[in-house]
Order: sequence, then C-alpha cells, then structure tokens
Amino acid sequence: MTQLYTDLTDQQRWQVRAYGATEEQVQECITEYLRRKTPFTIVTDMMMSAWREANDGLTADAVQTLNRAKLAIDRFYADPADRGFFERPAGRAYSILSDAQELLGMADIRRAQMCMDDALVFITQQERQ
Repeated sequence: MTQLYTDLTDQQRWQVRAYGATEEQVQECITEYLRRKTPFTIVTDMMMSAWREANDGLTADAVQTLNRAKLAIDRFYADPADRGFFERPAGRAYSILSDAQELLGMADIRRAQMCMDDALVFITQQERQ
C-alpha cells in the first residue's frame, strides 16, 4: 500500500529525503536482494549505481543511493559491540562514502567518484577477510 508523504512521521519524511524511501522499505529491498545476491554484491551494486548517477549529473539520486549503500554496509558488516568498526575496511568504506556525499554536494563529481572507487577497494578487502 502506498502511503502519502504527508501521512508520514517526521522521522519517516527525513528517511525519504535521505534514502528515497523509508528505512523500513530500504531494508525490505535489501532483504529481497538477498534472495539472489550476496551482501558484497548488494553493496557494490549500490555503489556503482551511485557512481553512474553522479556521472549522469543525478547528484541528489547518487547521495540517496550512497545512503542506501551505507545502510547495507551497516547491516552486513557492522557489529554493535565492535567499537573498532571504522578502523576495519568496511567502516573505512562507510566513512569514505560520506566523503563522496560531501563532494557530490559541492558538485565535485570526479573526486566523489574517486572516493566511491576507494570505498569499493575497502569493501573488497573486507570481503576477503
């Protein structure tokens, strides 16, 4: 069932602006993706989608896609008990994607894409551990 934006809570409206959907909807999509993709593939597909969106000038879409990728990284690679998450490759990728989003906000597309490329390297390293 489709819910009107005006019927959403303030938190859900924030989520729609950040992710393009509510967090619950994004998590449902990620769960659906798991039927046919690995966590690594889900994250890398999202990052590459954001790269293409940025390349096509769709920077707001790319920022939302990177937010969804960060949700997936958090879901698949973060452990709430692990205080060293940002020192591990997945945490470094997460952090670099935030840098990419900042660069997209400044219309620095090429450097944002370089950050996405670096994040891909870190996710690949995480997967190999």
